[in-house]
Amino acid sequence: MSFTAVIIACHVASADMCMQITDSRGPYDTAERCEVRIEEMIRDLINVWTVHQTPMLFKWTGCFDPTEQYKKGTST
Repeated sequence: MSFTAVIIACHVASADMCMQITDSRGPYDTAERCEVRIEEMIRDLINVWTVHQTPMLFKWTGCFDPTEQYKKGTST
């Protein structure tokens, strides 16, 4: 299995202005390593948004295995 870190964040003033941030360093071999990366990404994003005065909310954070998601979407 491999895990990819993903964050979905939305602008505070407009809930429909959302973005998906996908980690470009991974994938990771364990969910734990992926979760550590998410925490790092959150800290970095908060710093960037603070500097640019862009109030954002984290709507969803998580790790997923793209190969498992693909398998669920196919029929056998």
